[in-house]
Amino acid sequence: MHTVSVGIAAYNEERNIRRCIEAILGQQPGDYELVEVIVISSGSTDRTNDIVESIAEIDPRVKLLKQDRREGKASALNLFMKNASGDILVQVNADAVISPDAISKLIKPFDDPNVGAVAGHLVPVNDTKDFFGFAVNLVYNLHHAVSSVSPKACDFVAYRNLHMEMPNYVNTDEDWLANSVLSHGYKLAYGSGAIAHVKGPSNLYDFLNQRIRINIGENYMKRRFDYLPPTKNTALVFNSLLIVIREERPNPLKLMSTIMLEAISRGYAKLYVMLGFKDHNMWKMIESTKEV
Repeated sequence: MHTVSVGIAAYNEERNIRRCIEAILGQQPGDYELVEVIVISSGSTDRTNDIVESIAEIDPRVKLLKQDRREGKASALNLFMKNASGDILVQVNADAVISPDAISKLIKPFDDPNVGAVAGHLVPVNDTKDFFGFAVNLVYNLHHAVSSVSPKACDFVAYRNLHMEMPNYVNTDEDWLANSVLSHGYKLAYGSGAIAHVKGPSNLYDFLNQRIRINIGENYMKRRFDYLPPTKNTALVFNSLLIVIREERPNPLKLMSTIMLEAISRGYAKLYVMLGFKDHNMWKMIESTKEV
């Protein structure tokens, strides 16, 4: 039976942290032992710490680690990996709510000793009737289609406790983890049934901001570590897009508008990295993604 440690990196997450933790503690029984839920609060100035401590008083598996100032997600996750005792580590964003059987389904592929990391399935709660709800769902559906062929690590991911430590400057931590697991000789798997509900951006500024920063991080992964995630494989993305179009029958105008916004994001990010502008391990919070 696997022992599981769950890590949550949090910065001013008073709106979501209770719901996130309760979804983890309320998981259906499975063939694993949840030994701890470690929340790393990085310089939070709201009620995040108070909420976590109140839950910890009831369930001692919940632990709070505080960083005096915000140091970036990579720093927080390094603290999690250093303190986690489980043989399988699970990362969950503080603004995500996982389904009741998500951890069981995320852990199952580790029955194969060759599997080193398992990506979960992110499902947005945005209403598809709204344009940006449509755009967000299209991006995540495409992510799902790509991962079904070639697993792409995401913000809900499990991996073997290999005592790793990532550079604090890393932006896309999930891609760094995927590359590191592969370098240890393991393979990646996709837990399509392990669902985490998330909120995507709901306006143009936030949508472009999120897509640009993700693409910047992925391009820096290529520049620094010679690793690109499957979502940067043009042929795979195009074939996956055809699958999504065939299955979803999306509105043509909304489809083309979303493709245009993604193309702008990718082009801007590529130029940004080519010109050697600074990568960011800390970004301004995208407010519209926090109302899960």
